[in-house]
Amino acid sequence: IQLIVLERFLHRQPKEILNRVREELATWVHATLVPLAAFLLIIAARFSEELRLSWMTFSYSLVGIAFMGLGFFWKDRVYRRTALAVFVLCIARVILIDIMNLELFYRMLAFICLGICLLIVSWLYTRFQKQVHQWI
Repeated sequence: IQLIVLERFLHRQPKEILNRVREELATWVHATLVPLAAFLLIIAARFSEELRLSWMTFSYSLVGIAFMGLGFFWKDRVYRRTALAVFVLCIARVILIDIMNLELFYRMLAFICLGICLLIVSWLYTRFQKQVHQWI
């Protein structure tokens, strides 16, 4: 969360300040801090005792939904692309790990939660299609 706050602070600074730091560096910092924040949230979820095994895919999906929501709210494609990368990680985890290791109930829950999250993302992209094309 602190990385997101830092990125927002740097992103909102007046252009005069950014000219000293150089705008290219500011863009690089923005494009690096957002995926790093998502990565750290995923690592934190991975080592959490409360989210062990059966809730891991669900927590990854929540990270993806949070970053997608921030991307739409702030009209920022780095957040949206990071969220899509997290969803790819979720799909890979469901296919490679959850199918083999989870009990039937948790396996169904993982697929249902991932499906709901992907439906929400596709609905958001469809709903705000014109705005998304303007932001890109």
